[in-house]
Amino acid sequence: MNLEETHSIAVIDSAAKKLKATWPMEGCEGPSGLALDRKTHTLFASCDGKLMVVDSKTGKVRQSVPIGDDCDGAFFDPGTGNVFASAGAGKLSIIHADRPANIP
Repeated sequence: MNLEETHSIAVIDSAAKKLKATWPMEGCEGPSGLALDRKTHTLFASCDGKLMVVDSKTGKVRQSVPIGDDCDGAFFDPGTGNVFASAGAGKLSIIHADRPANIP
């Protein structure tokens, strides 16, 4: 779960109803959208002007990719490997995820 005010991701154990960890994302202002690639254990967090690529097991930020400002949503399509990030003023960024550690 994105934590906009602290620029981080919260890891929640829904069965136990407990917070497991909080992962800060340096350089990420106000994360809003969050998408998951279950196969590669990769999170895509949309921030203001950036898409952060995060390891969903460790919380390590692997990479950041420029996207539009005022981003408010993220979606990952496992069939195509594309990540979609919608932003203000009708801008849609589409990024192809080749490998878990590298988005061209």
